[in-house]
Amino acid sequence: MLFKCQFGRCHVAMLLRGFIQSQSGATAVEYSLLAAIIAVSLYLALGEYYKGMNNLFDFIVTTVSNALA
Repeated sequence: MLFKCQFGRCHVAMLLRGFIQSQSGATAVEYSLLAAIIAVSLYLALGEYYKGMNNLFDFIVTTVSNALA
């Protein structure tokens, strides 16, 4: 248990000891770092995909506009 209170008062040393012994915090940090890495890589990959698709549709619109003019 992370929080160990005695007589309604939590001691800092007990809190720190519980925090250091707890493995759930380390796991949460690892998962959050993994999620952040995945989010950044998706942002970069989809950003390039968006730019490519935008250029493609701009080319199509320009070509069709020039053909109809």
